[in-house]
Amino acid sequence: MTVAVTVSEKGLVLPEEIREKANLKNGDRVTVSEKNGVIVIKKARTIFDIAGSIKVSADFDTRISLLAAQKDIADEKLSRD
Repeated sequence: MTVAVTVSEKGLVLPEEIREKANLKNGDRVTVSEKNGVIVIKKARTIFDIAGSIKVSADFDTRISLLAAQKDIADEKLSRD
């Protein structure tokens, strides 16, 4: 799909149909790149998009859980002081 849009000092507005196809919502971040005069706009990936894509050992998972629990305990102590 090709649609003409106008660039202003406020930026560029993507048409609703294109935002829906790209699953873009208000507040989403995008990446903008240029190659050989072609501008490409992509939805930016977040840490949540890649969560679970790296296998870790159960031992590593346990250590991370313990560190998170220790941080929670420390935060709780600080909030009481």
